[in-house]
Amino acid sequence: MLHESNLIDKVKKLWSQKAKVEDRERRELVSWMVYPLIAKNYINKQVSGNSEEDWLIYIKNTYIPHKLNMGLDIGCGDGWLERRASHLGICKKFDAFDVAEGAIKIAKKEASKQGIDNFVNYEVRDINNICLEREVYDIAFTTSSAHHFKELEHIFNEVNKALKPSGFFILGNEFVGPSQFQWTDKQMGIIDDLLQILPTKYRRYISTPWKVKERGDRPSLDWMKNYDPSEAIRSADIIPILSEYCNVIEKVDFGGTILHMLLSNIVGNFDSEKEEDIAILKLICYLEETLIRERILPSDFAVIIAQKKDLL
Repeated sequence: MLHESNLIDKVKKLWSQKAKVEDRERRELVSWMVYPLIAKNYINKQVSGNSEEDWLIYIKNTYIPHKLNMGLDIGCGDGWLERRASHLGICKKFDAFDVAEGAIKIAKKEASKQGIDNFVNYEVRDINNICLEREVYDIAFTTSSAHHFKELEHIFNEVNKALKPSGFFILGNEFVGPSQFQWTDKQMGIIDDLLQILPTKYRRYISTPWKVKERGDRPSLDWMKNYDPSEAIRSADIIPILSEYCNVIEKVDFGGTILHMLLSNIVGNFDSEKEEDIAILKLICYLEETLIRERILPSDFAVIIAQKKDLL
């Protein structure tokens, strides 16, 4: 059994690697959420109603009428949010923390390259044990990161404490589905059925095209721990625990219950220039959206807007 420190080292190494440019570029071919056609025409439309406006633009247009003074990003990765926030004029300054040294190194380098060194303070921090100053931030973000946090109660309490009165806590593009990817039998059955319907050319693994995806395997708990001990560690607990420490004022669901596992490692086979490929992807998206709307399946992903709560 791996010691806790070894588990943390594994997480640091993995997410330092994932912050590299080549890994980020690869994700466009293997991840449903960042595949441009789906991101624009499915996710953005559900979140903002406009294919050209992602969740961050939606947050700015809906909740931030003027530039705020101080922002926070926990689990910042390669620092993309701060670079976008600088461009959008969301905050004058940012603190941004991540456990992965490699990711922080890349974030600092990119900030310097774009001339925003003075705009953001990057630090390596263990988010699970983070301590924050009281009432410092106008807004706090965690983007696709909260499902990697084990100590949710501590973290959400610290964020709430660190927010100024009426400050916002934004969970962007967050996985809130079954913990440790223990997807339901109903989900897996639909995914497997769809894989049998899709032509072989769409089911070839991007990294190993001689292999064909036959089913959406549900990972074992041992596999999850060996690959990434932090992955979806308490994802199913995020919303109920967040509600205890902050006031949730909006939750925008955008699916992923089927698309996430169905298209994992194969989405790059769909050509965004071909009418047939676009049509098939749109049909799959429509199917998922209908299943969620009719309450046959829940949404596994959401953008959540919360606000500081006065705790006793």
